[in-house]
Amino acid sequence: MLDVGGSDVRMVGIWGIGGIGKTTIAKAVHNTITHKFDGSYFLANVREGSEQHGGLVNLQNILLSKIVGQKELKIYNIHEGITLLRERLRNKRILLIVDDVDNMDQLEKLAGRTDWFGHGSRVIITTRDRHLLIAHHVKSIYKVHELGHHEALELFGSNAFNDNKNLDDNEKLLVTTVVKYAQGIPLALEVLGSYLCDTSIHKWQAMLDGFKKNPPRCIQDILIISYDGLQDTVQKVFLDIACFFKGWKRNEMIQILEGCYRINPEHSIKVLEEKALIYVDVYGQICMHDLLEEMGKDKVLQESTEPSKRSRLWHHKDVQDVLTENMGTCKIEGMMVKMPKEDEIRLSPKCFKKMRNLKIFINVNGRFCGKVDYYPNQLRLLDWPNCPLKSLPSNFNTKNLVRLSMPCSRISRFGEGFKSMENPKSLKLKGCEFLARSPDLSGSPNLEFLDLSFCTSLKKIHPSVGSLKKLVHLDLSECKRLEEVHPSVGSLKKLVHLDLQGCSKLRMLPGEVSWRSLQTINLDYCRMLESFPEIVGDMKYMTSLRLFGTGIKALP
Repeated sequence: MLDVGGSDVRMVGIWGIGGIGKTTIAKAVHNTITHKFDGSYFLANVREGSEQHGGLVNLQNILLSKIVGQKELKIYNIHEGITLLRERLRNKRILLIVDDVDNMDQLEKLAGRTDWFGHGSRVIITTRDRHLLIAHHVKSIYKVHELGHHEALELFGSNAFNDNKNLDDNEKLLVTTVVKYAQGIPLALEVLGSYLCDTSIHKWQAMLDGFKKNPPRCIQDILIISYDGLQDTVQKVFLDIACFFKGWKRNEMIQILEGCYRINPEHSIKVLEEKALIYVDVYGQICMHDLLEEMGKDKVLQESTEPSKRSRLWHHKDVQDVLTENMGTCKIEGMMVKMPKEDEIRLSPKCFKKMRNLKIFINVNGRFCGKVDYYPNQLRLLDWPNCPLKSLPSNFNTKNLVRLSMPCSRISRFGEGFKSMENPKSLKLKGCEFLARSPDLSGSPNLEFLDLSFCTSLKKIHPSVGSLKKLVHLDLSECKRLEEVHPSVGSLKKLVHLDLQGCSKLRMLPGEVSWRSLQTINLDYCRMLESFPEIVGDMKYMTSLRLFGTGIKALP
């Protein structure tokens, strides 16, 4: 990547979250290859230095003095500094490390373009923001990854133990627990090792439990720098992820946040990725380091000492108090119910009345009882597995919902209010075994994802499904009593995935289909199905057609 012997001028970026070891790597590289250049300098803490009195001019003077060696020259303004640095460096083969850059202006004034430097020069830039490197036309970017388990154990051990201590199995387990908590971030491993160094190893678990509630300040101070540099709209998305959406699919989260009036959440996610605050894995899931998650939650806790006056609630005690003691306020925008054990929560009749801005409600495992007189009308996300309700309350306004997910619930019917659900893009009713007929979706023209799989009582598909012009994914797998798919489904031109696997009583598909966008169709084990529909137009995008265990003898 550096190609130290090459004659070209090369800029290389080292990128990663705070505390990951960017500066350590840059120092090691500098010390290893510095003797191969006419001059070199490690310009440390550029972000911090540029904020002090004299800022970038002081840093330009340092470069002029240390690399060029002309202390008698003095720079008095930034533009003069650019000219002078370019004139004095263009004929020298130098190694320059520009450490901890967080602003494009810093790069332009300290390491503007490759023509500033002599042939064979190398400029290494460390930053938390990948976008800065791209904007500065840095082609070679090295992302610093977390330490592997054995490396992490070694670094932690060198800080936690003063000698080569022999550990028994229980002690080894405690060490492994602490190392897993740090998740390979060198700063966290060093700090935790120093904190625990003079403490009996048998007290470590209690201390670690304390760190999870209140992480060491010096770790938080490093991590929070990246958060503080975000725009307000991006900060909100970061907090949404930290409190609710870690592990969610990227595209699903974008849909929900768009419904919550987050301004361009797709852009915010890109910014968070570029600043190494999150990453999206190969499965499209949003991933965030545990320490960053804790930092985000700590920012929300700082909003108020009273849970009811915070924007997001996730701690089981705070949630329980607000729901049972009628403490809700308009400040609350999101709530996740995740109880340590399956205690019953007796809802106050008016618990939601004051939560006029509640947009996100995720129930992981809460068991509710008690009559509720008022339901929030601004909900965009309702995620409630195993819901005990047989139908949605008549006074529950679904108009603003973007995603309704109630898998394995006791829902058997949907009232008239469901027809006004204009905005949903995703409806997940998987495993609702009492649902005999799919809901009337004529009022939901924006629906893209419909999951009715494992609805074992489902006999009929409502004709309105055929009017869903934007439907992309339809899952009816393992609907054991389903006998036919309504003919209108054959006209879904944007349908990409259709799953009917295991519909053992299915006898009829639509007579004609114009599934122009269809890529996959699964009819495995539809034992009673003997014919495939006539195809109108072409199905050129089809990549998978599964017919195992069907009675289909030929295709049209």
